[in-house]
Amino acid sequence: MPTRQEEDCLIKACRKILKEKIASKMFVDTLSSEITQLVNVMKRTVDLCESDSALLIGPHGCGKTMLVSKALQQLSSLSSGQEFMVIYLNGLIHTDDNLALKDIIRQLNIETIDNDSFTGSFTDNLQYLLKSFQDSKDRDSKALIFILEEFHLFCLHRNQTLLYNLFDSAQSSKMLLISQLTNEHSSLEPEDVNIVYQNFTLDDKVAILQGLSVLEITLIIAMSHQTEIFDGEPFNFEMIIGRYLKFANQNSAIHITQRPVIFKAFERIKHLELISPVNPSAKNIQREFQLYNFLLTKEQVTTTVNRYSGIPTDVTQWATSNLL
Repeated sequence: MPTRQEEDCLIKACRKILKEKIASKMFVDTLSSEITQLVNVMKRTVDLCESDSALLIGPHGCGKTMLVSKALQQLSSLSSGQEFMVIYLNGLIHTDDNLALKDIIRQLNIETIDNDSFTGSFTDNLQYLLKSFQDSKDRDSKALIFILEEFHLFCLHRNQTLLYNLFDSAQSSKMLLISQLTNEHSSLEPEDVNIVYQNFTLDDKVAILQGLSVLEITLIIAMSHQTEIFDGEPFNFEMIIGRYLKFANQNSAIHITQRPVIFKAFERIKHLELISPVNPSAKNIQREFQLYNFLLTKEQVTTTVNRYSGIPTDVTQWATSNLL
């Protein structure tokens, strides 16, 4: 005779099977058009090299995950199943960008890239990883599909570099394709660099800058000017707010923001890794006097300002002014 614990496990297993069968039949009958829509989006990515994104919205348990699962099953039946790869990320599990990056590498079965050799910022590492697998005529390529579960939790993360980079990649002029690496292709070749240059016309840091507020962009311009005038010397918050206030006081159209709000904008720029602390381990220095290096070029700043919609004319002119 089975024990009580074994009976409970058997009952739970039966309930799970019945629930899946009932839900699956009901799901296919009621959401067949939605599944078809999602399959079409994915199929255009695989067959026509279109980069796109889709956001599924609904309460917990309404069938979002099952819809994606059914769409992927249909996509596999329509293709050979070898024409694309799926990367799964979950906001409950991947609570920071580095965890997400490591899992992306794991799911891609990349054995030729050593995780520990990644010494740059998350943005640089992710872009290096994605660019390393750009389409090449000499390689068999696969489309890459990212599935982000618990998407709202990614939006709550302190640093949203992962989302910036994924959405920037999705909106690039060409679809990202993942090549199956072998020992023969364990490093970047000159032709790989040419492909990256041709297909990534929008700098990844420019994409991040375009998601900033006008205040944050203005502080970026102040940092750019500070770096240019003092020949790349480090700066702190007090230097930047001084330069910002001088500009704002000279332009009546610019609303002068309160100091705490300005400092919060400065901190967000730091979290986005657009500036880097000179001495990250220093604990006896007030945050306002912590020294930073500027990680952007003047060209990146001016390109962002020229593409930024709704930025005040005075700010645009300040960004493009020749200080020297």
